[in-house]
Amino acid sequence: MKFFYFKKDSGLSPYDDEAREGFKKFTPGDVLSIEVKRVRNYNHHKTMFRLINLVLENTDRFSNKTQVLDYLKFKVGEYTTRIIDQTVITELNSISFDSMDQDHFNVFFSDSINVILTDLLPGNTREEIVNEVLRHG
Repeated sequence: MKFFYFKKDSGLSPYDDEAREGFKKFTPGDVLSIEVKRVRNYNHHKTMFRLINLVLENTDRFSNKTQVLDYLKFKVGEYTTRIIDQTVITELNSISFDSMDQDHFNVFFSDSINVILTDLLPGNTREEIVNEVLRHG
């Protein structure tokens, strides 16, 4: 079960009726395992894809959004490397809402802008890139 709660000064409160009803299934004294992570900001996620579009529209290095995203993931180190039978396998990590919390996404977004400024759209400032992306939001 997965429920959403929001933090108040006095503790946690159910975010919706589903969380309120789901929590009623437990009795006082039940020991629960709770993983706490900040829910991703949907607008920030959309901003990331506007950033990807900006790169796609201003460079000839990529033919689609997936290629831009994969490039950024690789350059910022969002991948996992394993060795299976003496073969190195590198797998790019997901940036889905379930795979990456907001704090991690903030770092990924910032690092992606750094890569864009140095590798893909040099000659621009961070402020110019961010303002352009936000202007189209």
